[in-house]
Amino acid sequence: MRHHLFSHHHHQSMDPVVLSDTPVCIGRGSFAEIYFVSAKLWVFKVVQNPQNADALVREYDACHSLYYRCNNDSFFAIPRALALNVPQGASPAFRMPPPSPPRQPSRRAPRQIVVEDEFDPFDRAAYALDRVHDLPSAAKAYLRQSYFPQGVNIGPSLCRLYFGKEIPLQSKPPRFINSQNFPLDARRYQALYELFPQDLDPLEKVAEGMGEMLGRIHFCASYDGRDIEFVLGGSGYSTFSFWVIDFNQMRKWTKEESDIEKLTSSFFSNDPYYPRPRPSDPLYIAFKTGYRLAVSDHLSPLADAFFTEIEAEQLHRDENRHAEG
Repeated sequence: MRHHLFSHHHHQSMDPVVLSDTPVCIGRGSFAEIYFVSAKLWVFKVVQNPQNADALVREYDACHSLYYRCNNDSFFAIPRALALNVPQGASPAFRMPPPSPPRQPSRRAPRQIVVEDEFDPFDRAAYALDRVHDLPSAAKAYLRQSYFPQGVNIGPSLCRLYFGKEIPLQSKPPRFINSQNFPLDARRYQALYELFPQDLDPLEKVAEGMGEMLGRIHFCASYDGRDIEFVLGGSGYSTFSFWVIDFNQMRKWTKEESDIEKLTSSFFSNDPYYPRPRPSDPLYIAFKTGYRLAVSDHLSPLADAFFTEIEAEQLHRDENRHAEG
C-alpha cells in the first residue's frame, strides 16, 4: 500500500496564498548562494565573490551540457540551466541556453522561461536553474524524530547520499546537526526505504544510478565529475526525487588512458557519495554495473582502467588504515 506523505485537512474557510517576488536565501556555500522566490518555479545560484563570475559562467555552461548529454532517461536528474546574467556596469550580459540538439523525447518537464528582469534583485553573476524540491513532509518528520536533537522542528530540505561512509550509531541525537542538508549513509537510507518502500528505490538501484550518472558525465559529457553531489529531495508532490547538483569544480578530460588519474583523483576528493571501490561490496558491484551501462563498447577499456585505478587506490588506503590500527 502506498504511503500518503501529506495529510489533508479540511477547513470551512481558507485564506488566500500570497506568493512573494522577494528572493530568500535557502542555501549558502563558499562559492555561491541559492535563492528561492516563492512566486517562481526555479531558484537562482548567485556567486559569493564577484571575482568568481567566470567560474559561475563555466558552471552554467557545464550544467546545460550535462542536462542535454546525460539527463534524458537517467535515474538521477540534472537540474536544467534556464538563464544566466553577469552584471557588467550598466550593461548586464544576459543569455539563455542555445537551442538543444535533436534528441530522443525526454521524460523531464518542459523548460521554464526566465526573462532578464528576473535577475534585477542580484548585483552579482547569477544563473537560474530548476528547483530541487524539499523532501516530503512525512520523511522530514521521520528524520527529525530519528536523528535530530529534541526541539528542532525544521528540515531537512535535502539528504546527501553518503553510500561510501558509515555514520556511527549514537545513543542519543547530537547537539549540532545540519538541519537543511542531512547525510544518509546506506544504513540510514535503508531505514527510510523500509518506511516508504513504494516511494523509494532499493539501495542497489540507487548505487547503480550513481554509477550510471558518473559514467555519463565521464564519457558522454567528457567531465571528471569533481565535487558533484548526489542528493535525495522531493518532487513538489508527495514523492521523492534523486538529483545530482553542483558542477563548478568539474574539469574536462581527454578520454585518453593517460588522463584516467584525473577521474581517480576526483572520485576520491568528492564527499563519499559513491560506494567504496571494494570488489566484494554489493553496492560497489551495482555501481559498476550502472557505470558500464553508460559507456560505449569501444570505450570500455577506459572504464576498465578507471575501475582498476580506484580499486587499487582503495586497497592501498585500506592497507594503510589496517597498519595504523
